[in-house]
Amino acid sequence: MENVFRGTHFCSAIKRLLAALTLCFTGAAVHAAAPVAPSNVAFWYADKPPLPELAQFDWAVVEPGHMAAADVKTLSGMGSQPFAYLSVGEFHGGKRELDQQALGAAVSPTRNKAWNSQVMNLAAPAWRE
Repeated sequence: MENVFRGTHFCSAIKRLLAALTLCFTGAAVHAAAPVAPSNVAFWYADKPPLPELAQFDWAVVEPGHMAAADVKTLSGMGSQPFAYLSVGEFHGGKRELDQQALGAAVSPTRNKAWNSQVMNLAAPAWRE
């Protein structure tokens, strides 16, 4: 009986050691894969993003509708990491578009005239859906 106990105890110790080593190596791999924090970031929301200028920044946040797939590839190739800007608090469009999307109940009383967008009520279930 004692040989079985020792063998079981040994196997259990080996399993724990392998699990610990796996966690160590997995943690290192995940840490190595984490993106490096940028030292500078550019934001460009207008038409015709100036790719050579944006390439001077580690990260470039752009409007997805203003960039073609080739532009993204070019910007990446020039050394900048492009990111798509996504607004989660505003709807681009007027009353007709809001009605088409059944978002009338999610509208806040504020309109962003500078961006021609409607500020939305983030607590409204219709907007979250």
